[in-house]
Amino acid sequence: MSHEGYESLLVWQEGMKMVRKIYRLTGHFPAEEKSGMVATMRKLAMNIPGKIADATVRDCPKEIAKQIDQLRGPVRELESYVTLARHLRYISKYRAWRTNKTLAQYAELLATESLMIVDLSDRDTETDTEASAPKPIAKAA
Repeated sequence: MSHEGYESLLVWQEGMKMVRKIYRLTGHFPAEEKSGMVATMRKLAMNIPGKIADATVRDCPKEIAKQIDQLRGPVRELESYVTLARHLRYISKYRAWRTNKTLAQYAELLATESLMIVDLSDRDTETDTEASAPKPIAKAA
């Protein structure tokens, strides 16, 4: 898939939005967290669309789906950090709730996209198998 290819993927576009949200969120954290929680959360967030772009160079749709599905883990990690930030009073309860809701929706999008890729791949495989199967020879009447 080309550069334009992964940029057209909804999971990549939404991942980029999520990165911007995490950057804005962590921009208000205390200075002493810049090399700790802020750096960790930003790196986790940045890696997600980067890994989606990387996955698109694979030729195997099931491998792409697997890689996209595995990105739900870092998204859940981000949720945990957002909750910790709320407990440390770096952000309000409302902002933590809103951010975690967005992250949960994004994790669901990743899962759905992964399943769709596998489903489409299975359909393509079935079609290829049917097309290459020997045709029965019609009997003369």
